[in-house]
This record gives sequence, structure tokens and C-alpha cells, in this order.
Amino acid sequence: MADIILVEDSPSVGRAYAEGLRRHGHTVRLAADEDAFRALLGENQPDLLLLDIGLPGMDGIEILRELREEPDTVQLKVAILSNFSDRDLVHRALRLDAVDYVEKASITPALLADQVERWLQR
Repeated sequence: MADIILVEDSPSVGRAYAEGLRRHGHTVRLAADEDAFRALLGENQPDLLLLDIGLPGMDGIEILRELREEPDTVQLKVAILSNFSDRDLVHRALRLDAVDYVEKASITPALLADQVERWLQR
């Protein structure tokens, strides 16, 4: 199965999504902010990055923009998980080649695990 980094600043949300993904056989590494994410990314590049928008410090869109500027991460599969439904944010993420933009309110941990399979096949 896949190695996934989940960047989520809400501990309860992060645990719920991570548990659902692990039940489907994925390895999930959790980060609550950009620094923790960068440390995990430095260990090894994941098969998929699940990235929140509303993070302390640098927001998820800025992190995604930086990833797209770095040769080692330009092809990294990134899906946005956000509480924000702002169309501008959706368009910005998709223009930066996010594989998808999903509102957390509309996706359960089980549905996320199903969606991850689709994103990995792209």
C-alpha cells in the first residue's frame, strides 16, 4: 500500500483520517505544521501528500507552491483537504497541480481511503 504524509493541525481530525487510512493498509505519517512536514519529507518522499489549507504559519497553498518549485517534489501527488470551500482556493490548488481539493465536511475517513486509491492510480 501507499506511504502517505497527512498535514493536519487538528489532532482529532488527523487521528481520525490516519486511522481510516491505516485500516486500508496505508502507512500514514502525521504532521501538524510546515516544520514537522518538512522533517517527514526529508526522511523519504511519500506516495501521496494530504495537505490542509489552514495551517499555523505557512498555509497549504503556499506549501504546495513551494513543492512545485522544487525539482525533487514537482511531481509529488498532493490532495488538498480543507474546511474552506472558497472557489478561489480550489482553483489555486488545482492550478498548482493538486490531484483534488476535498472539503473535510464531505468526506469520512472511509471515503477518504477509497479516494486515495483513485488518486494513487493517476
